[in-house]
Amino acid sequence: GATVMTNGFENVTPRYNIPLGSYVSGWHVDAGSIDVLTTVANNVVPDSGTNCIDINGTGAGTISTNLSLVVGHTYQVSFAYCRNPDGVQFNIVPQAAISVATSNLLTVTPNWSNTWSNPLWQHTSVVFTASSALSKLQVQGLTSGGIGVMFDTFNVTDVMALPLPQAPLV
Repeated sequence: GATVMTNGFENVTPRYNIPLGSYVSGWHVDAGSIDVLTTVANNVVPDSGTNCIDINGTGAGTISTNLSLVVGHTYQVSFAYCRNPDGVQFNIVPQAAISVATSNLLTVTPNWSNTWSNPLWQHTSVVFTASSALSKLQVQGLTSGGIGVMFDTFNVTDVMALPLPQAPLV
């Protein structure tokens, strides 16, 4: 299907604690703060490109981006996620919620042991039907503190367009 959005947080300078009100590679920081991490400065291995995010900066963050959709079409949101490896030593299992148009699509809880050099990115996707032409895709950290779920490689695709009407037989 047609790609609506693809984003791996590449169009931003990596830094810690990006605050509420900031824009990060097409996403708006709605609450709290987030970290943009990179292979160069943070020695992290992203799922794609050179950057990824931790949804928790100094605490749980929330980001969103607007999607231009066709009402009634079915879309697939796919992304990569993993545990911030610092959570392993502190026994922190972070959680984050993914929603579209304020409707929770899924909550991720990466509980596996990983390292910065081998973050063990997992890929998942969820399907939804558009109920409005402009819908907000939101990622919300659900764990307090500075160790959250890491995200990369977001894609939204139109997986099922309504069929075109058949021409009448003459």
